[in-house]
Amino acid sequence: MMSRWTRNSGWSGGGWGRTVLLAPVALVLALGMFACESSSDEDKSSGGQTDPTEGPGGKADNPNEAAFGGLMMQDMPEQPGRFDVSRTPAGDWFFRLLGPGGDAFLTSGAYPQKTASLNAQLSVEENGVFLERYKVAPIGPDECSFELRAANNLVIAFGPVFRDCAEADTRIQATRDLVAGVLQHKASVSKGAHFELWKESSDAKWRFELRAQDDRVLLASQTYTSRSNAVTGIESVRANGKLPERYRIVAQQDGTVSISLKAGNGQEIAQSGPYPAQDQAQAVIDESVALLVSERVGNPW
Repeated sequence: MMSRWTRNSGWSGGGWGRTVLLAPVALVLALGMFACESSSDEDKSSGGQTDPTEGPGGKADNPNEAAFGGLMMQDMPEQPGRFDVSRTPAGDWFFRLLGPGGDAFLTSGAYPQKTASLNAQLSVEENGVFLERYKVAPIGPDECSFELRAANNLVIAFGPVFRDCAEADTRIQATRDLVAGVLQHKASVSKGAHFELWKESSDAKWRFELRAQDDRVLLASQTYTSRSNAVTGIESVRANGKLPERYRIVAQQDGTVSISLKAGNGQEIAQSGPYPAQDQAQAVIDESVALLVSERVGNPW
């Protein structure tokens, strides 16, 4: 069980004996003092110019492809942030979600067992991608923070302390995006569900696919004449693919059905199929939505 922190009412750089209960958000300030363990669909705005990262053909996620001049991607996707698990002087466990510069975006409460702290971290991964799970938490007239809550409304972690609630509210979006980036990175390095991007040598067009963890193709893109436009297409599928209403099941003349995913402007951005029956197509839609909403889909760069 997570406990609220207590600390010596007269901190002198030493012990933690006689205690006064701290407010949960005030803990965030104290924690920094003692962490000890630590195609046809090409975007016309490109003006027809050649993408400098394009090569003659082949997989776009091959960092050793000499033809791409090492510009396609790094050997390992860059880690946008990380979870840091530490202990308090009293021996309890807590974790922080750190950004690329090492600053804390979220801090947990204290847990007597490390496994409980790790389970809470998994809860942050599950709930932290939903903006509605964050709540601004005023502290006083000149201070404000925010809380991340689970679906059962229990507080999982706290944000830093800000000068006002408007600043705290602004940081919520960045925190949500950091959690999403951490999950996407984890999927990339663990060979989980992912987007695969490549340039077909036969027609010099770029394509991408959304693949499940078992490598099944869930969605396939249109064709693009530049890599940069294909990357924009991936981001569009990430955004629109979370919305069930953007999918359509289309009947084919041979009795099969296919899936069409459309952007908000009605343009098709991905497709899938054919499938022998509508319920099979719906199952693929449900799986795609769940994966994209969870953010557990790696990028190909």
